[in-house]
Amino acid sequence: MRRPWVPRFAPTKTPAYRRRVAAIRIDTRDLPLLRVEWPDGVSTGDIDAHFEEMAILLSGRARVGVLMNVRAALFMPAGHRKRIAERIAELAKRGLASRVVAVAHVTSSHVAKGVLTAVYWLAPPPFPTRVFGTLAEGERWVRSVLEADE
Repeated sequence: MRRPWVPRFAPTKTPAYRRRVAAIRIDTRDLPLLRVEWPDGVSTGDIDAHFEEMAILLSGRARVGVLMNVRAALFMPAGHRKRIAERIAELAKRGLASRVVAVAHVTSSHVAKGVLTAVYWLAPPPFPTRVFGTLAEGERWVRSVLEADE
């Protein structure tokens, strides 16, 4: 007798804002602090998926702070940086970027720190950003901005 077919992966009932999206992970366990893990080698599709996920999260929240761990991202092509700027602009047009209180980027690379600082100096996002060398420093700053925003 044959056993009935059962799907190996049952559909999840986990809300979209708690699922892992593409290669970029968003941890929502410590809201209003969002922890984002940005790995090396993300694609444009990964970037788009990340910003769609952020749009979902921001539409359901009052205000958030973002701790973005980019230590594993060793290189980001100019096309990716341009796409990120476009997606931030799209969030701003939709009125969602105003819900971001602060973004702390964490990297141990001096080159990455310089690139992030230069990019945001040339094209400032609609929320405060800073670059830190450790997660603890970045989290401390984001939490202080969140507290001041209350």
